[in-house]
Amino acid sequence: MEILIFKTDIANSWHKNMAQNLLSRLQGILRLSVDVEDVDHVLRVEANNLPPRHIELTLGLAGYYCEEMKD
Repeated sequence: MEILIFKTDIANSWHKNMAQNLLSRLQGILRLSVDVEDVDHVLRVEANNLPPRHIELTLGLAGYYCEEMKD
């Protein structure tokens, strides 16, 4: 299992629910959360064998900004 952290533009609970519904379709996701109160609207994903680029592309195609945050 790996933990992936992303900066997003998911700013409210409606968009949070939409993003979670989109991402729940990806194989390998175990758990995810979005902190809409954080300035970076942090998306945290616990997953198995899921490239960060798949998450970025999935949200990007839906119109959301999503960029992996490096250490």
